[in-house]
Amino acid sequence: MIEKTIQVIRDTEHEAQEIVRQAQSKSQEIIAQAKKEAEQLIETQVGEMKQIVIERTKASQEASAKQQELLLSEIEQEITALKTEVSNKEKEAIQLIIEHLE
Repeated sequence: MIEKTIQVIRDTEHEAQEIVRQAQSKSQEIIAQAKKEAEQLIETQVGEMKQIVIERTKASQEASAKQQELLLSEIEQEITALKTEVSNKEKEAIQLIIEHLE
């Protein structure tokens, strides 16, 4: 009877060890799968962030180009106005010289 009890205890210990081994194995599989999924998620997010940076950089460059065009247009208008003013002043100067010569 004692031998039977000892055998049952040994069998139970063996089964417990097997359950622990299986649990450890399963936990390693779960950890490996979690790492793999985390790496894939990181890769996806990095790719998305790169795309966002590219899009924002492009938008910023386009806005900068439009601003430059606007500034160039304003400068050209100012240059034209200054040329017109210089031409008018030149005509006035010539007219004043002619008046003083008469």
